[in-house]
Amino acid sequence: MTKPMTTLAEFKRRAVKGAVVERRFPGEPRRSEERLIVHSQTNAIALLPAHVLTAEHIASAEANPQKYASWLYWPPARLCRFREGELIILNKEWRPIIALRILKDARRA
Repeated sequence: MTKPMTTLAEFKRRAVKGAVVERRFPGEPRRSEERLIVHSQTNAIALLPAHVLTAEHIASAEANPQKYASWLYWPPARLCRFREGELIILNKEWRPIIALRILKDARRA
């Protein structure tokens, strides 16, 4: 079992191309969604929803993530909290707006 993450830097090291994350919006009754990371860079990740994970969609998104994927830009570390291995991103009023959990680590796939 891996040690729970406690910093944004740790999360970013694991949030690389090929990893699968669970994305949810705290406070909303909507179910969480699995997303595949198709591109990562130092300031953002590009995500594909699980319902379009065909080989053709993945190839298109990897070739052109600006067009075929949705982007999540990393906030400043002071706006991040961790609870039970989940990254919770806060807005400037310190309210949670999105939560991410790595389900499949690309480094161990």
